[in-house]
Amino acid sequence: IEKFEKEAAELGKGSFKE
Repeated sequence: IEKFEKEAAELGKGSFKE
């Protein structure tokens, strides 16, 4: 899942994390 976190951080700093 770190791959998603890394991609999200590059796309929108983990926008889907909120």
